[in-house]
Amino acid sequence: MKKITIITALIAASFACRDAAGPSSGESPGGNAVVWFNGLSANADVLYPQSDSLITGAWGTGSAPNQILPLGNRIFAVLSSLDGELFTASVDQPGEYLLHVNLPQGSNPYCFANSGDRAWVSLLLADSVVEIDLSSGDLLAGFGTRSNPTGIVRTGDLILVSYSNWPDASSPGGVSVYNADTYTESNWLDTGVNSNWLALQPTGLVHCYSTTYQSDGKVSIIDPSNGGSVISAVHCGGAPGEGVYHEGQFVSPDGWGEGGLVVYDESGSWERVLLDFAPSGIAIQNGVLFATCFSGNVIYLLDAETFEVTDSFPSGGEGPQGIIAVNP
Repeated sequence: MKKITIITALIAASFACRDAAGPSSGESPGGNAVVWFNGLSANADVLYPQSDSLITGAWGTGSAPNQILPLGNRIFAVLSSLDGELFTASVDQPGEYLLHVNLPQGSNPYCFANSGDRAWVSLLLADSVVEIDLSSGDLLAGFGTRSNPTGIVRTGDLILVSYSNWPDASSPGGVSVYNADTYTESNWLDTGVNSNWLALQPTGLVHCYSTTYQSDGKVSIIDPSNGGSVISAVHCGGAPGEGVYHEGQFVSPDGWGEGGLVVYDESGSWERVLLDFAPSGIAIQNGVLFATCFSGNVIYLLDAETFEVTDSFPSGGEGPQGIIAVNP
């Protein structure tokens, strides 16, 4: 019965706040938080699971938000591609912003990575990466890349950048390995055409997600030590998205490909879990998977062990996509 009560409360909160301009910081109940952006509505919602509180339209994101990442200390950042903007905010202050950074217009910023008070943003249409001082919002010197830079991670003294197949269709994809101090390319790794996303996992390895949407979806497992190398691959087909780690395995959403979830390990073993909805992004918190459904404007909660749906509620906007979990 508790689940029914929660669903009712969340639905009521969603409709009550749907047209609000944005809540004040006093509305945050604290505790764990889950944040996602609604790509078609250009806003972000925040759920506080411990108090069953949902605040919709908590932040405006700018046009075409493309990535959301936690920065630590309950702060997160959202990157918007068409508006060329990155903002930071705290889950304890819905409706307020800590920092707005304007990126080069027309560059189509795609992904970002951070280390301490520095961030690096891949500029898809400018074939480059720009560095940001997150303490001031200043743009710092960046570096040129190969064609179509998309995914990016920073680990140790390396920056890894992956490449898509648009707008330069001749790009072979793959991943460049750069020295984080000199910005010189020291290695190139073959991860396949249209290597869209990179994720630094808790194991210390980097996962690269690639697909041309021709049943060739793949997750390449990269060991960044000793200059970087591909140590295994998950040939799952479909269009695997950024995966999350749980109990020795990884869970990747495949809502844009063959559907369901791809559950895999770093040796290359995998299985597909079919669902009744298309997951566009996932986050995990306290044994619960939170999955966005772009086409249905719904957030689903799944048991992280059985992958059974335990709850669902409407998002506060259209096209929910990227989602993160933020703990105290």
